[in-house]
Amino acid sequence: MLLVIWLLSAGIGVSYSVISERKKRIEFLGTMERDLKKLGYYMCEWRLPVEEAIGRIIKEGSQFGVFYEAIHKRIRERYVDDFGELWCEESKGLLTGVTLSEEIKILWRDTFSQIPMEPEAVKRQLYLKSEMLSEKRRALEEKYKGEQRLVLSMGFFVSAFLCLILW
Repeated sequence: MLLVIWLLSAGIGVSYSVISERKKRIEFLGTMERDLKKLGYYMCEWRLPVEEAIGRIIKEGSQFGVFYEAIHKRIRERYVDDFGELWCEESKGLLTGVTLSEEIKILWRDTFSQIPMEPEAVKRQLYLKSEMLSEKRRALEEKYKGEQRLVLSMGFFVSAFLCLILW
């Protein structure tokens, strides 16, 4: 009897962990989207330089605080020739271990590459990238909503099937 309870709870636990991992991906994408909008707002509406805009995001407490602090530190120390390269380089560390599609990772890494640092060009680029991330996030949400009940059911039924086999 104890084995049956253990198998059922293990199956449901695995299903729950899959669902929570998916929620983390969606939250991660949402943070990416919000941060790009904030950067666009500070850099274009307030006309702040990159260093100050990133400093504001750090003060607001972004989920990517370590990422922004690394960029902010390198900008302050004047180790930056090309901000796009710096963003891409630091993004590789941020995206390591995150299970997102390669398309989304490339979209994030190339945010500041090959754009002039003029306010209107930056604004268009950041809002465009933000909207693209928003579309990807919404598509993942819809996909995961449809599969959530299936994942939970499969976890339960697989563990129930194992209980029957062992019985």
